[in-house]
Amino acid sequence: MNVAGALARSVRNDGTPDVELVARLLIEAASTRAALATAGEQESDGDQTSFFTAVGISVEQVASRLIDPRFVELARPLALNNFISSGAAGIPLLTEDEVDKFLTDVAERDPGYRDLWLELAPIDDSNKSWVAYPQSAWMSLEFHLILPVAQDGEYTRFLTLDPGVEVMTKTTRAPQVMKGLGCDPGITGSGETLREVCLSATCSSPCKESWQLRRGKARLSGCDC
Repeated sequence: MNVAGALARSVRNDGTPDVELVARLLIEAASTRAALATAGEQESDGDQTSFFTAVGISVEQVASRLIDPRFVELARPLALNNFISSGAAGIPLLTEDEVDKFLTDVAERDPGYRDLWLELAPIDDSNKSWVAYPQSAWMSLEFHLILPVAQDGEYTRFLTLDPGVEVMTKTTRAPQVMKGLGCDPGITGSGETLREVCLSATCSSPCKESWQLRRGKARLSGCDC
């Protein structure tokens, strides 16, 4: 279960988290996770904290660890335009209009047995501000952010990033990014040998690179499988 979304939804206007709200949102997320895990197998017993019991930690312990400044800094929502242009991993903040546009061609449905999906949730009572974050159905406590990756000029691919911050142990490890579909843009080399390339994600054949001349230099503008 990804807990970054619960933290992002609890951050006040002054940038500090509401620990009681964090705990309530974690129970809400755990309830969703339990429903997914038991769907089609057995009826849920209604115990919303069973998820945390299974991983050997209480809701209050998780909430108290999440208000650590480094977690809060990573999960502080950033306006969608600024989020995309910064290129930094985090949690995008959307307006109500942006959510409507974002979901224009997306069918809302229960994620079912999918391992990972994009979750959107309001962060105030008026539902005027929303956040988007990756959510997972895994039986572990994850802290996953979104990494914006520009593709083909006007498109931005949202990849799920594990920043390497362990909620349970507070240890740091190397960041891991979950691959997208098809081919992802990337770079190779360093210094004078640095160049843009297309990297295969789930594409079984070689990636096809599209190039454009921008400001006198050839720039990678798309990656096709």
